Amino acid sequence: MSEAKQNKIVEKNTAVIVGIGDYIDKSKPLTHLSVYGSWTGWVLSRLCQEYDIEFISAYPNTEKFPKVLLERVEGNGGKLHPMRPNMMAFMQNKLNTQAKENGWQQLPVASNHPLYISYMGERMKEVLKDIQSGKFTKQW
Repeated sequence: MSEAKQNKIVEKNTAVIVGIGDYIDKSKPLTHLSVYGSWTGWVLSRLCQEYDIEFISAYPNTEKFPKVLLERVEGNGGKLHPMRPNMMAFMQNKLNTQAKENGWQQLPVASNHPLYISYMGERMKEVLKDIQSGKFTKQW
């Protein structure tokens, strides 16, 4: 991959770190579960290097996992965290547990991020009010 293309990938994903900069604690490592064919781990390692955040890339430890992605993560100062290559849901659940145990943080994933949970709770209250008032029925 050319350096120009790599820079475009990083530019597109910079908003991930900048956009949630208020929610990332730089004193805790950031971890991410990389999957085969995804450049997210490499991009995050580069962004974390820029923003002085320790990065840990979890990945399925198989011969098929692209070594170039691992080399790029390490080249950006990221640490590798190999995991048994079971089903993705199992690996994500395992990483969530290991992140809690080790005091690591993860990027927001809608279903497990406090901001999303808070927003959805408030939104559900609004929808319930609309249902109870009959507003929802009138709209549909």
